[in-house]
Amino acid sequence: MGNTHMAAWNFVVGAKVTVVVGQTLDDAVKLASKYGVEGSENLDKVLRRDDIDAVDICTPTYLHRQHVEYAAEYGKHILLETPPMVASMPVGAWLYQLEVSPIDHYLHRLLVITPAIGYQ
Repeated sequence: MGNTHMAAWNFVVGAKVTVVVGQTLDDAVKLASKYGVEGSENLDKVLRRDDIDAVDICTPTYLHRQHVEYAAEYGKHILLETPPMVASMPVGAWLYQLEVSPIDHYLHRLLVITPAIGYQ
């Protein structure tokens, strides 16, 4: 999913991807090098940076809640595609936490069933 999002960001006027964070440095650098950006395996270090305004969360579903809350804690704007994993917290409570924070977020639920993806 990260590769798909990276390709899409090339079409967003005014957006600049600064860094790709991966589970390992090798994973991050492999994707980042395709787009001429920095790669890192240290999410905490990246979220502390002043030149990072927003995060596009492309992690496995079970990590969504942790990564959204972590990014929000650092005051980063958030883009998260389907499905948001909220574990034990009801979705409404989770969204309320984001709504009362000063950050912008885009939590999008998208389910596309196409032959190209192979769903049946």
